[in-house]
Amino acid sequence: MAKIKKVIIDDREGSRIRYAQLDAYSDIETEVQHLDYGDYIFIGNNTSVCFEYKTASDFLSSIYNKRLHNQVSQNITKYDYTFVMVEAFNLEKVRQKWFYQTGIEITPEQINGTIARINTASTVLFAQTRSQAFDLMYRQAFKIINNKPFLYKFGKKSSNPILNYLSSIKGLNAQAELIVETLQLKNLDDLLAVTVEDLTTVHGIGKTRAEQILKKIR
Repeated sequence: MAKIKKVIIDDREGSRIRYAQLDAYSDIETEVQHLDYGDYIFIGNNTSVCFEYKTASDFLSSIYNKRLHNQVSQNITKYDYTFVMVEAFNLEKVRQKWFYQTGIEITPEQINGTIARINTASTVLFAQTRSQAFDLMYRQAFKIINNKPFLYKFGKKSSNPILNYLSSIKGLNAQAELIVETLQLKNLDDLLAVTVEDLTTVHGIGKTRAEQILKKIR
């Protein structure tokens, strides 16, 4: 049975770094790095499993400023499997408190819509406590590294992360595959380099539609 060889932790994880090293993953090699993508990377059996870690308030904030979607789109181009791990004991209570403190309301419908959208290309996991979150990350990574999908049937997703990403965008699903095939999009750099002129070479996409698509993917 394959083992998790190493856990790479982003150096901005604060007190969670010490918790991971001394408690949750004390029997696994850990390495702290400044990661451009993801917060926790589990390595084993030539497989990388990435987790973007969010507390409840950070989760809401990243939905509001759309940072979460950008993080997920970057992670799926870098790692074999990606997840968003949300530590939230009572997300509804935090949502109400966040509104009181910021004056910005994020509705349950917005939260569910974001989760549904992300789940087409990645997977959002929830845990009530830090210890549960770290345990779930370990179990999920272990199952994947040993080729035993635990929480998600990965076969439903394309092996092309850009296709997964475009398919997750509302109103673009039907044309996503044609765009990827026509423009030969394979990674994030390919996607960011796309122009209106490029999109108009795709069958059925005119200039107006191309401009609309470009706004969605940027």
